[in-house]
Amino acid sequence: MKYQKEIMLKDARRCLMKSAAPKDARISIDHRIQTAGETEYLACYPDEIRVTEAEESFRLKEMEDSSRAVTIFAYIDGKMAASGRINPVNNLEKYRHRAEMAISIKKPYWNLGIGSALVGVLMEQAKEAGYEQIELDVASDNVRAISLYEKMGFCTYGIHKSAMRCRDGKAKDLILMACLLKEKSNDSEMEEKNAFFSKHEEKQKENRNSVSHPS
Repeated sequence: MKYQKEIMLKDARRCLMKSAAPKDARISIDHRIQTAGETEYLACYPDEIRVTEAEESFRLKEMEDSSRAVTIFAYIDGKMAASGRINPVNNLEKYRHRAEMAISIKKPYWNLGIGSALVGVLMEQAKEAGYEQIELDVASDNVRAISLYEKMGFCTYGIHKSAMRCRDGKAKDLILMACLLKEKSNDSEMEEKNAFFSKHEEKQKENRNSVSHPS
């Protein structure tokens, strides 16, 4: 999938949202290494990212040619600031209505509204690709990210206890979230799904309040 659009950020700077191409392999790897070192909320540590430029170029080419997946980079003043992607949960027919989403933003560009803008773009791209729902997981103590996803329409439906264990020995729970893309479901199905997610979101919010967070 291909995409390009310019938006205005909170500080009045322009931000170019553009789908990644194979030639972007090096900056893609560098971005992953940098963001992995700026927060423990991502899945891996910088030294675990061992993908080669050739491998990354191949992956980006596959996404560029796909009608079901996309990686989008956000540029500010010509520099890459953030990355986001959607791809199928599974390519089997019974799972074709489900997409998974992930984003990462470099620390100097936090709190500028890039996250909201990037999630919005990915949701629109997911609709165009024919998905009915988007899913993600997020560390239970990543309060800002959870707030962002809730603002964008995501609901909590579960918790994966001790899903990650950091090198300092501390475990992190993962909050499981999903967002229904309403245009793709009939009314009765949507009401049933909304009731399910709303019920579980209230229960999981109560559970989150009892989770002890590291300082």
